[in-house]
Amino acid sequence: MSVSRYMAAAVQAVFPLAVATLLVSGCSLKDDPNEELPMSGNHSPGDLAMVTTDTSQSAYQYLEPAMSPSGTQIAFTADWPALPPPGSYIGDTPTIRSLITIAYQEGATPTQPLEKLALSGAKYVPLQEPTAVVVGDQLWQMEPLRRAQKGSPAWLDEQTLLFWMSTQRGDRLFTADLTQTSIVPQIVYYEAEDLLITGQLWYHRDPALSPDRQWVAFTRYGGSRVLPDSLINYTLQSIWVARLNSPTRQAFQISRGAIMMGGLDWSPDGRKIAFHSTLDIQGGGAFYGTELFTIDFDTTGLAQTGGVELNHGLKRLTTSVLVDGTRIPFGNTSPAWSADGGTIIFVSTRRAPTITLYDRSIWRIPSDGSLEPEIAFFSREDDIDAQFVPGSNNQFVLASAMGFPTEMLDRLEAEAIERITLEYPEFDETQVAALAAAERRQLEFFQRVMTHIFVFRSQ
Repeated sequence: MSVSRYMAAAVQAVFPLAVATLLVSGCSLKDDPNEELPMSGNHSPGDLAMVTTDTSQSAYQYLEPAMSPSGTQIAFTADWPALPPPGSYIGDTPTIRSLITIAYQEGATPTQPLEKLALSGAKYVPLQEPTAVVVGDQLWQMEPLRRAQKGSPAWLDEQTLLFWMSTQRGDRLFTADLTQTSIVPQIVYYEAEDLLITGQLWYHRDPALSPDRQWVAFTRYGGSRVLPDSLINYTLQSIWVARLNSPTRQAFQISRGAIMMGGLDWSPDGRKIAFHSTLDIQGGGAFYGTELFTIDFDTTGLAQTGGVELNHGLKRLTTSVLVDGTRIPFGNTSPAWSADGGTIIFVSTRRAPTITLYDRSIWRIPSDGSLEPEIAFFSREDDIDAQFVPGSNNQFVLASAMGFPTEMLDRLEAEAIERITLEYPEFDETQVAALAAAERRQLEFFQRVMTHIFVFRSQ
C-alpha cells in the first residue's frame, strides 16, 4: 500500500503516523451506477490509531467494533480465550464470541505492543450465571451464558450495551447495564412461540438503534425446532423493528424476505435504514452476491392495522458488475451512515486498485447512490466492520487483519536496537541488528493472522 505516514496506538495511546489510502474518483450521476471503476491515481491521506496491540500467539480475532456516544469506549467481540471470564477454564473453545469493552483516548502517549489483551485495560462483560430471563409469565433459565454466542454490540448510552445472544429458542436481542458487577441481561423482544414447547425457532440478528434510541431494527428468520439444521425448513430473512422499553413488546415487519440480509444502520434523521441484501428483496434477481439498499421507516397506519407497508421506499444503492473471466459475485455489506447523512461507508469484496485478491476493503458512496463508489480505506488485507465515529463524517472505527503498520514496526525495531545495545554491550552492531530484526519478525507474524481494532480519520 502506498503510505505517507501512519498513526498507530495502543489503548489510550496513539502513535502519530498517517496512511495514504488509494482512491477511485466518483464520476457521472446516474440512478443505477456501474461499479467497475478505473483507478484515478488520487490518494487520501489520513490518520490511523491502532486500538488493540496485543500479540497473542493464538491470533485471536477482534471484530464488530462500536464506539460509545462520547467516543471514550469501544465495544467489540473477541474469541473467548482472549479475555476469559474470571475463574473459567478456557479449554478448546476459540469459536465462542465474548463481549469486550476497552477505553479509547486519542492523542495519548505511545506504548509498546502487549502480550495479552487484558494488559491494555480491556474488560470482559460479565453476565450473571445462572440468570433467569423473564419471557411473558415464564422464566428462561439460561446457563452458562459465557458459552453463548454474542454479537453486534451497540451502545444505548455510555453504560448500556445492546447485542444479540444465542438461546435455546434461537438468537435474541438483549441489553446489558455495564454498571452492574454481575449483569442480568434484559430481553428486548420475544416471540409468541417462545412460550410454547413446539413451534419454530426464531433468530434476531444485526441490531441497529434509531437516533432517538426509541426503536431497534433487526433481521429475523425462523427454522424448525425438529430439524434445526435443515436449510429447507428456514424462512427468508426480513427486517423488523421493535420499540425499546415497551411493556407490550411491540415489533413489526418492514421489509419483504430475502435469502441473505443484514448490516442494518439507521440514517441520522431516523427516516431510513440502510442494509445489504440479495436481489430477491426486490421480488426477483440473483440469490448470490449482495448489494446495498435503503428502506423508509414510516409507522403510518401502525396503530390502525398493526403493520406497515413492506419495502416502503426501497432503493438500491449499488450495482456490481462481475470482472471478465470470473464468476465470483461481489459482496457489498455492512453499510454505515455518516453523521451528516451524506455518505455511507461499506465493506466490499470488489477489487481495490492495483490488487487482484478478493480481500474485503472499506468503500464509500453518497447515501443516495448517485455516484459510483470510491475507496475509503484499504490495506491489502481484510478490512471489515467499519462504523463512523459518533458525530463524524470522516472518521470511523474498523477491524483489520493488516497487522502492525510498517512505520510502527520501524520505530519498534529502532527502539529494540537501542535497548539491546544497552543490555548487551559485548554484542557488535551485526548481532544487535539481528536480534532487533528477530523481534520485528515476531510482530510481522500477525499480518493476515490476527484481526485488530483501528480508528481511521481521512483527510
